[in-house]
This record gives sequence, C-alpha cells and structure tokens, in this order.
Amino acid sequence: YQRRVHGRFMGRSRRRAKSASRPCAKKPKKHKMPIITNESLRRRWDRTKSLRHNMAAVGLLVDANEVVAPTDAATHQAELAQLATELEVPEDGGPRDIVPSEAESLCLRDLVKKYGDDYRSMAHDRKLNPYQHTKGVLKKKIAKYLEVLQRRDQ
Repeated sequence: YQRRVHGRFMGRSRRRAKSASRPCAKKPKKHKMPIITNESLRRRWDRTKSLRHNMAAVGLLVDANEVVAPTDAATHQAELAQLATELEVPEDGGPRDIVPSEAESLCLRDLVKKYGDDYRSMAHDRKLNPYQHTKGVLKKKIAKYLEVLQRRDQ
C-alpha cells in the first residue's frame, strides 16, 4: 500500500504507479529446423546435433567465408607464390610515400616560414595550423614536406 499525498504516490513516479505490470520471465527461443530438400542429406541429418556439426559430418561448410586448412604446406606455399606473382607485390613490401596535399603543403610552408624548427609554437598557432596537428605530427609532416621539396629540386 502506497501513501497518497495531493493525488500522488509518495516515492514513485506517476508512470510507474500507473503500470501495474510485472516483468515476465523470458521464454526460451524455439529453433526452427532447416528445411532439407536434398534426400541424401535428409537421411544423414541428426536432429540432436547442431547445423555446423551435421554439415561437417557430411563434409560441407556452413559459412562460405571459412578458410579450409590446406592439406600440406607445399601446396600452400605454391599458392602463395602464385598469388604474389599475380599481384606483383613490391619487394620491400612497405607502403608508398604519401605526399602532402596542396592545401596542407601551403600550411606547412607558412608554418616553417614563421617558426622555423619550433614545432611547439606551430602546434599552438590556430590560424596557420587549421588542422590542429600536434608537435609530433607536425614534425613528421614537415620532414616529409621537405623531402618532397628536395626531390622536386633535383
């Protein structure tokens, strides 16, 4: 029994006082059995096993994205070598150099002109550093920018 004061229940919100429903226990989900149209698969199907186990017993995969382990390492190495030749992977395997964009190179040029090697001041300048790069990021970007300038001059 709740005490009512001025038309309200004390200690409870109005919405909660109005709803008298109690949370019910969750019912277990019923799993539908798959419709098997293939007769030989239907004969081999075991209702006590899961879909994955039944398919594995027949020799099939449930998910086409699963990778099947190769039977021996030699064929696996041969497949990798063939893929490498098809894709023409560079020998160093590293990423290509990323050249700063035109707008970014203009910002970096102005920052170097004004501050020289003072990366801390560059990071604090809001007008010339509109991307709000940190001191470390500016150091890397300016090094890359100067490297690109030297390559262009040669």
